[in-house]
Amino acid sequence: MEQSPASTIIADTNGNIEYVNPRFTQITGYSAEEVLGKNPRILKSGEQSPEYYKELWDTITAGNEWRGEFHNKKKNGDLYWESAYISPVRNTDGEVTHFLAVKEDITKRKEAEAKLKAAMDVKSNFISTVSHELRTPLTIIKEDIAIVLDGAAGRVKKKQREVLEIAQRNIDRLARLINDVLDFQKLNSGRAQFHMQDNNLNDIAQNIYKTMAGTVQKNGIELRLELDESIPKIKSDNDKIIQVFTNLIGNAMKFTEKGSITIATRKIQNAIRISIIDTGCGMKKEDLPKVFHEFEQLANANERKTGGTGLGLAISKGIVEKHGGKIWVESELDVGTTFNFLLPIASDTTKQLQEQLEPSQVV
Repeated sequence: MEQSPASTIIADTNGNIEYVNPRFTQITGYSAEEVLGKNPRILKSGEQSPEYYKELWDTITAGNEWRGEFHNKKKNGDLYWESAYISPVRNTDGEVTHFLAVKEDITKRKEAEAKLKAAMDVKSNFISTVSHELRTPLTIIKEDIAIVLDGAAGRVKKKQREVLEIAQRNIDRLARLINDVLDFQKLNSGRAQFHMQDNNLNDIAQNIYKTMAGTVQKNGIELRLELDESIPKIKSDNDKIIQVFTNLIGNAMKFTEKGSITIATRKIQNAIRISIIDTGCGMKKEDLPKVFHEFEQLANANERKTGGTGLGLAISKGIVEKHGGKIWVESELDVGTTFNFLLPIASDTTKQLQEQLEPSQVV
């Protein structure tokens, strides 16, 4: 204890200090003589609630260990952060006779986290402002092109129509990019709103099937449904889950030139697993860890980029995790790819989802 790099305090069962090590005096500025017999509350900054300390005291007096952080005040008035571990010390009869606190100064880490958060807030606000500012002129341009294409501004020649249609497609692509960036920014900053209500995932899957079957079949691919009729309703945001389905099926279409795409649901213990299975070209093993990275576009088997914003899968991952679920991918080159995501049936089963997956499956 005397040579420990961690600040150490031993107090009696009333909380009065009986021992502090040299590291304690270095950090706080108090000498051992100044604190012996006193309560550690002399370090309180007043920035943490009485309830916080009550929970600590109730925990250790009940004979349990407590871990947490303190924003404390040094003798000279400077504030600092500590990560603390406090445990009861028992005698040979099992009675609690003292409390031992081992604390680490984490002030520099907290300052770095605060700077990082400030930088992320600036980035988030910048992205949001720029994206919103782009929307208005983009909408006007799109409407103007539509007016010209309709002939309202005069006869349109064949070559002019071709050029305008190319411009229109690129405007739609840019609009999708802006929407994806805004969705990702909201998820990343914690500003995305989720409206949770009872939903049946089979109903969502069937609606997605009806909506996307025509588009999929135009590409010569069969869209299939394999639904577990026993799955119960769960709390979810209907629109957000539809977005996940759409993103995953859209991704499957990029990598599938023939065969099928299957939407499957299945109840697994305390969760529902949704799978989007394709018979496409598959992905290289080294590409799998990159799948859910933002702005990451993977190449298909012919080493050709598939296009898109590179945000669809990152957004899907964020939505699933906000529901307390997990998402992962399995793929074999020249065989196909399966995207799976688990959603908890009840909110109190969220922590159990991790145990239902193999460690290698979780991204």
